[in-house]
Amino acid sequence: LDAVAQSSLALVLLDTDLPGGKVSHIIGQIKSRWPPVQCLVLANTRQEERSARNAGADMAVVKGYPAARLFEAIEGLLADRKVSSS
Repeated sequence: LDAVAQSSLALVLLDTDLPGGKVSHIIGQIKSRWPPVQCLVLANTRQEERSARNAGADMAVVKGYPAARLFEAIEGLLADRKVSSS
């Protein structure tokens, strides 16, 4: 959260393996304090993917998602941010 507060980030990439398992809490904090910041979550299971989406993640994928499609998704999230902020 400190990194988000100190920078003007467009996107935050989170992993459900973060210590303490607080990804949903972190997503909620980011979305409430910095709504334009896009949150992308890498999850280990479909359940974690659903939990991340329910917490407000803009996108959540299960690890193993094809890299090329992941990069396309990131570009799409960033393009959406540019359109909505202009």
